[in-house]
Amino acid sequence: MDNSQLQTAKTLSLIGAIFAIVMGALYCLTIIGIILGIPMIIGGIYLLRLRHYNDDNFYAHRGAMLGWGIFFLFCTLVGGVLELVAYFQVNNHVPAANVDARPTMSFSSVERAYELKEKGVISQAEFEDIKAAALKQEGVDVNDAHAATQDASASTAASSDTPTASGTSSDADAPASSAANSEDPTTPPTHPEA
Repeated sequence: MDNSQLQTAKTLSLIGAIFAIVMGALYCLTIIGIILGIPMIIGGIYLLRLRHYNDDNFYAHRGAMLGWGIFFLFCTLVGGVLELVAYFQVNNHVPAANVDARPTMSFSSVERAYELKEKGVISQAEFEDIKAAALKQEGVDVNDAHAATQDASASTAASSDTPTASGTSSDADAPASSAANSEDPTTPPTHPEA
């Protein structure tokens, strides 16, 4: 439920509470009406305080809206209907605490899974499953992410084969070229005796 619907529920509850207070005051004009008028005023004042609550606290007090709404329904139809409509709108709201309570896969869990894979605790397939679950939760299509990873590794491999500005090959080829340069071409190679 979005915030605008919750604000609508707060407004309906406010109007219902004001209506109940006014009707309670009118009931108090008669001696017998005091029996219903005073509880209506108390309930209306209680529900007026709810408008200052944040969304989660307003949701937590929805039971009071239901109770007072049923009471108002017997005393004044309009106030009761407004409170019950507000209650049913609020009852569809999922508090933020419940939304955040769902388990989450973060990239730190993927890093931990990678460490476990390197140690041999989990297999490559299990690691891929954990990684796919984390990517899926972040809204990344696993096939697109795999293709992007392959493209990035292909471009890295292609860039390592190209010569640098000095005319020599990149660092990836450096060990092979340094091993080739370490042999002096003027001295004959030595062969160990068998």
